[in-house]
Amino acid sequence: MTRFRPRSISAGYALFAAAVVAVLVAALIAVFASAPSSGAQTPPRAAMVAQHHAARVHALRLHHAALVRARDRQRAQWVRDWTPVAICEEGGWIGYAGPAFPDSLGIMASAWYGHGGGSDLRPFVQAKVGMRLLDSLGLHGWLPDRGACAAW
Repeated sequence: MTRFRPRSISAGYALFAAAVVAVLVAALIAVFASAPSSGAQTPPRAAMVAQHHAARVHALRLHHAALVRARDRQRAQWVRDWTPVAICEEGGWIGYAGPAFPDSLGIMASAWYGHGGGSDLRPFVQAKVGMRLLDSLGLHGWLPDRGACAAW
């Protein structure tokens, strides 16, 4: 005699059912939100919510764009500050310089990896690792002396 075993619902069917329920709930909310209000001058709640949402999304996009511009300006400043060091140490931003000094700033591999350095050798990343190294030595905001250095 074979025992009856209920079938398990596949993950795809469960996701489909959840999506159908979500769409139905959203449709019901939209219907009830757009029901006529008591005042003739008052816009429907759904329209007010949509307008508020659009304004909020626009404000968030503007804020994000401002943050991105500020971040890019900061990164550009780091590269400007650390370019003379890279020129002094390796002749410029050359990227990978070998296993002993894996960056363009002449930082030993142990210090490089110990201060967050990795395989990302974009100039602003190298400058950030250099700043972390100097911060760990108590030299926050200080840049290595480049006065006695001659480029390659």
